[in-house]
Amino acid sequence: MARASLTGFDKMEKMLQGIADPTSMAIKATTRAAPILEESVRSNIRASANRINKKNKKPYSTGELEKSIIATPAKKNQYGVFSVVKPNGTDKRGIPNALKANILEYGTHAYVEGKNQEPHPFIQKSVNQARQKCEEIMQRELDEAVAKLW
Repeated sequence: MARASLTGFDKMEKMLQGIADPTSMAIKATTRAAPILEESVRSNIRASANRINKKNKKPYSTGELEKSIIATPAKKNQYGVFSVVKPNGTDKRGIPNALKANILEYGTHAYVEGKNQEPHPFIQKSVNQARQKCEEIMQRELDEAVAKLW
């Protein structure tokens, strides 16, 4: 009859117990990455909204929409952990910044050349620009959290 003595399971058990709460690690990683997307959205709104007015040849953007962009704190729902980057509040005339962003992104209904607002998409462009950097930050954060458990 053979006997074996196994050791090291205490360390493994401690590491697995630390991973028992992956939500807190995901929330921390998402919180660290959200400002990257926030800045990307701001810069793309600036580029889309700060166009030249054809009548008087000067930019007609006030910058209020750009300044209203915020990243919400990371939260968890049934689909996972997320943070939302969105326009917040209203401008000085009481127009919701979310409405202004929607019109900038999609234009106004029945756009005809020279009439109504032409679409100037910025959302997908922002996501594409920020995706790799956000993923790197989130992966680094998760790697550091797991390394602390060992």
